Amino acid sequence: MLKYLILFLFFIYSFIVIADDISQIRNMYTSSIETEKKCEDFGKHMLNLNYDENNLYQAYLGCYYFIKCKYTSSNMLKFKYFNKGKALLESSINNNSSSIELRFLRYSIQVNLPRILFYYQDIEKDLNFVQHNLKSLKDEKLKKYILKSLNNLNQ
Repeated sequence: MLKYLILFLFFIYSFIVIADDISQIRNMYTSSIETEKKCEDFGKHMLNLNYDENNLYQAYLGCYYFIKCKYTSSNMLKFKYFNKGKALLESSINNNSSSIELRFLRYSIQVNLPRILFYYQDIEKDLNFVQHNLKSLKDEKLKKYILKSLNNLNQ
């Protein structure tokens, strides 16, 4: 009986830590475009997580690489970071294409990239998917985060 209680408590603790951590990741993501330091802090945080086992973490790590391009002067490094970010983000979406948050992340990246990179083909599809499915989202924090972010992106 004690074994089950310990397992239950561990499960609850893990759920709380992950929920708290994803809120921190979302906040770091939105602020990472403000300064190079915030971008690097976001990257360090993401690289310390076990992103291989979590599509959402993997997608946010991909977003970090896209943003890192903004603070990199070398075109070779920009291209490397762009490809790495794209691979991580697309892999996450391929593993869970019905995730509103993953599709929102791709939209938020693609809408801000220069068209010359030819990574814009999902903008309308992702925006429509997010807007259509946002009503059914049960996570109110996520819904508020996406709505606020969409409003900021579309200003």
